[in-house]
Amino acid sequence: MKIISSNTVDNYNIFIENNSFEKSIEIISKLTTTKKIIIICDKKVYNIYQKNITTIFNNKGYKIYLYCIPAKENNKTYSTIINIHKFLFDNNISRDDIIVCIGGGILSDIVGFASSSYKRGIKYINIPTTLLSQVDASVGGKTGVNTQYGKNTIGCFYSPSAVIIDKFFLNTLNQTQFKNGLSEIIKIGVINNKSIIDIILNKNYEKNIEELIYKSILSKRNIVQQDPRDIGMRRILNFGHTIGHSLEKHLNFKIPHGYAVAIGMSMITKKSEKLGITKPYVYEHLINIIKSVGLPNNIKVSMEDIYINSLQDKKIENNKFNLILIDDFQSPMIKSYTKNEYEKFLFKGHL
Repeated sequence: MKIISSNTVDNYNIFIENNSFEKSIEIISKLTTTKKIIIICDKKVYNIYQKNITTIFNNKGYKIYLYCIPAKENNKTYSTIINIHKFLFDNNISRDDIIVCIGGGILSDIVGFASSSYKRGIKYINIPTTLLSQVDASVGGKTGVNTQYGKNTIGCFYSPSAVIIDKFFLNTLNQTQFKNGLSEIIKIGVINNKSIIDIILNKNYEKNIEELIYKSILSKRNIVQQDPRDIGMRRILNFGHTIGHSLEKHLNFKIPHGYAVAIGMSMITKKSEKLGITKPYVYEHLINIIKSVGLPNNIKVSMEDIYINSLQDKKIENNKFNLILIDDFQSPMIKSYTKNEYEKFLFKGHL
């Protein structure tokens, strides 16, 4: 089993191994003395893996409380948090009990936020079941819900007590969800890790998915530990996300997050290359990588819609957008633009 320490303020371990899910009860038992385990599970995941979940968590002397949620972006709201809290209160759950989150990135954002605010903090363990959540939501402690103003506009930093990653869950992912995760893997490769891009270009990504997961988490960990609260260099992890989140909001979250990020990386790099910020041919190389795994690199949406839906972006500070651009592969930069400058950035030329 590979174990990565988060090395952040709230230090926790990330366990990576095929069939690590079977060992989850052993990991939990080392983190708490409670006999109460609250399982908050993506409803679809539970329907598929009910037998596995039941086998692992039952007959171990624990009292299990199960709460299932349809993990959709339109459920990522205050109302869902309130309903989770009601379930916890109704079952007399205390702060020394533990929550186990089983699902994708949407669920980990919801459960992390609910855990952080229940009685000012209850432990939770994250068991991510999608490729996207394994390489992205597993590190960094970001939690949150969506509002009418945009994606993840209300939330906090709250780390799990452990993350258990098992590629076993990837066996039931459809191609859309698999590509969704590949987008974030490509992103971390572009900004930080050449060996990830080499594996993608050699078309060995499915065979080497566990290695890609490990490399992606390690790269993200190394960035996050230098800036746990996302006020400096950690922002480079937002490459493609300003436009990506804008697209998600504009399209009412009907586009997968990874697809939106792939388009966002492509669009912003094409623009920055035209403006002389990015070296020539970097854009062409980037979209070749994105296309090679079947991800989109453009979409029919007006620049005006992208701009308008960017105005509540979390990365705006002092009325300035902090855009993440690349000079070259593994050479990201943070550029600050006023709203007027950002508007000109988008509208100058054609994307």
